[in-house]
Amino acid sequence: MKLYQSPLSIVGLLYILLSLYFIWGMFFKGFYPTYSFFGTVLIGLIMLVVDYYLRKSSISLSVKLILQTLIAVVPTILIILFFTGRLK
Repeated sequence: MKLYQSPLSIVGLLYILLSLYFIWGMFFKGFYPTYSFFGTVLIGLIMLVVDYYLRKSSISLSVKLILQTLIAVVPTILIILFFTGRLK
């Protein structure tokens, strides 16, 4: 499975791009500065590292896709809940 075909690497790259936009906005547009912008960069990097090791493992393709989807969905839901104020 290539990097651009993996759901975990796609979500990880989107996390990194979105958080870099937020960090840019924090400095140049006056967004409220918070540590969560830097945390999303780390989450994206962790997703890319986990994706690399999952792609190199000998697990079957269907199990890899299920694991990658779960690993990508859980942080996304937690971040949405955190930003909406439902997760304290």
